[in-house]
Amino acid sequence: MSPLGSQAAPRQWLGGSSQGSQALDDLERIESQRDSSLAYTIWVKLMHVLNWAYTADSALQAAWKRVPDEQQALASENTDVKIQAAIEDWKQRRSPDWKPDREAAFRPYVRRQSDPHIYKDWASIVGAGAFHEEFFEGLAWISGKMRHQATEMPIELRQMTPGGEARWKWKLANAIAPKEKDRDKARSKYVAHPAGE
Repeated sequence: MSPLGSQAAPRQWLGGSSQGSQALDDLERIESQRDSSLAYTIWVKLMHVLNWAYTADSALQAAWKRVPDEQQALASENTDVKIQAAIEDWKQRRSPDWKPDREAAFRPYVRRQSDPHIYKDWASIVGAGAFHEEFFEGLAWISGKMRHQATEMPIELRQMTPGGEARWKWKLANAIAPKEKDRDKARSKYVAHPAGE
């Protein structure tokens, strides 16, 4: 399973480019071998995927900003309707006590209820689920650590259950040096998404 998740969604936002999709395929092929001796190769492949994720996120954000204000407002209202329907459906089917403000994917919607400005990011407007604004901020933090501070491998083979097969997982933030230069807000996004500490 890719550190970016097992869903098909990464290919939707990387897949706008066949090179981005190929980078993700290459990473998954190498990491599936579960061989710690391939750590450097995986580091390079992961950096390639993170570069494409940054490019895709930046391009989609730039496209959203170019949409005229009136259309952004209409799209935001349309997103509100769809998210509200999803929230109601979730509460009816699963848990009436579920609080959407606890989920990062729903936080922009919750903020809009008291401050009805247009959605500021593309992921909120399309309802990208697990691949929301905070997720991309977490990826940007670890990508910056790798690119600018030569951080060692940010993922590791970890056995999640007794007797289970070890899988590549994001390292805990405290295991990634250097810590003294970290911006707390950016680091916290990695801690929550994608590391999920």
